[in-house]
Amino acid sequence: MRSTALERQLMRTLRRALTLGMALGSVAMTAQAALPRFQLDWVQAHGTATTRDTIDVMLRLSLAPGQAATSLDPRSFLALTDLPKGSTSNTVPGPEMLSFASVDWDRTSYSTNLGCGSSESATCFYSSSQTPSTSSYSTLWHWGGSNDPQRLGIRDLSRHTLGVGEHLDYLRFSFVPGAEQPAGDYYLERSQIRLHVYGQSASGQDIWTVVGLGTTCPITSPSCDTRFTRSVSAVPEPASLALMSAGLLLVLSGARRRARS
Repeated sequence: MRSTALERQLMRTLRRALTLGMALGSVAMTAQAALPRFQLDWVQAHGTATTRDTIDVMLRLSLAPGQAATSLDPRSFLALTDLPKGSTSNTVPGPEMLSFASVDWDRTSYSTNLGCGSSESATCFYSSSQTPSTSSYSTLWHWGGSNDPQRLGIRDLSRHTLGVGEHLDYLRFSFVPGAEQPAGDYYLERSQIRLHVYGQSASGQDIWTVVGLGTTCPITSPSCDTRFTRSVSAVPEPASLALMSAGLLLVLSGARRRARS
């Protein structure tokens, strides 16, 4: 009889310990640092180029006002409670949306998208269709990974920590002009930094989702006044260059003669 009572007491103690452990685990998960808030800016929003120039798009990542220093390693701040349901397909939303039970950290990574809003035009650097053309820019995606601080890429971010007042500049895209690239004013509307999160559901299915962390143009803004723009001018033809050079020589010769007289 005594052994039975002792066993019951042990079971009650064990259940209390398990309940307390689960509660502490839940608190720890909730107390984990909230998702960091980033500010994303174009390093050089406006500039000029010629129809033969490849145009690099550099982005500047910094902390939003009031944000404490943050490690950019997703393992340090991303919790299951931060994640929406994940898709079982390659598109979001997919045919089935499931809650995350675990995260595959080896596959989870940062990404940066870009676009020109809902009304892409011929003067948008990037076309979602990306149909090859001799008169449009093609996009080169820079990933990094070379440990070159001057050429940081999106894959290098997780190795860094951002302090208050600090920033990281990274190259994300380069736009290569077509053979018949016309002159004009070209633009990008916005860019966004986000996490592509991969993991498994409670039933072991592979799922993924996207978590937005910052943008160059907040959705709350009725119009985006932080576009990336380049005024692209035509390169003079060789005959035009020859005429310009001859004219410049005549001007210089006249100036020398006047100086001697």
